[in-house]
Amino acid sequence: MQNFRCLLIASQSSIRDKFSKLLARDYDLYIKNKENTSDFSVLIDSFKPNLVVIELNNAGYVNSLELANKLASLRISFIFLAQENLANGIYNLAKNTNPEAILYEDYSEKINLNRLNLTIERLIQRKFTSIEKEVRHKNESICFTDNSKLVTLKKSDILFSKAERNYCKIFTKTKAYFLCMPLKKIETKIQSQQMMRIHRSFLINLNAIDEHYGSTVVIEGQSIPVSRSNKKELKKRLLAL
Repeated sequence: MQNFRCLLIASQSSIRDKFSKLLARDYDLYIKNKENTSDFSVLIDSFKPNLVVIELNNAGYVNSLELANKLASLRISFIFLAQENLANGIYNLAKNTNPEAILYEDYSEKINLNRLNLTIERLIQRKFTSIEKEVRHKNESICFTDNSKLVTLKKSDILFSKAERNYCKIFTKTKAYFLCMPLKKIETKIQSQQMMRIHRSFLINLNAIDEHYGSTVVIEGQSIPVSRSNKKELKKRLLAL
């Protein structure tokens, strides 16, 4: 999930070493010493993190909570990395700042990685939903995730979409995108006069057709079948273009 930026703020070298390795596997990472956050606002503006990971311990919890509240005011998501013997009172104060999650230093690497990935997937989905709402107003593009990356695509750039069991692929002139959703859902999301479901496995852009003969259309060299039940409607739609 490159392009997802994480900022790790920690003072203990053991935590920095352990979690920086965990985060750097899949995310863009910047590490900051918690004892020196005077240029915090500048760092936020320059790095633009999607998620800030803050060390939380019994000794320096006040600074951690102040950072968390500042991030909340900026609407930047954050999680805590807590020491294993964190006091209950500090845990409750931390929870009241509404972090996305609280990870623990003594948890296994597998547990922390799973919780971290679930948190980031949730943030991506939240951002995706927000972008999708904006796109719907424009009514000229669709928004989806491809390999956990957000993609906004003009409907006119879509050549055709092909069903792959419970998933589907969208093809453009330059790239193919794999979507974790059925073709029916893509058909609903697009809702365009230029698009038509000509087969249970294919949704095509009528304006992209290069050839049409019998029960076949050709788009960019790809032969696509037309089901018997859709042949008449296809001819009607093509004549109306």
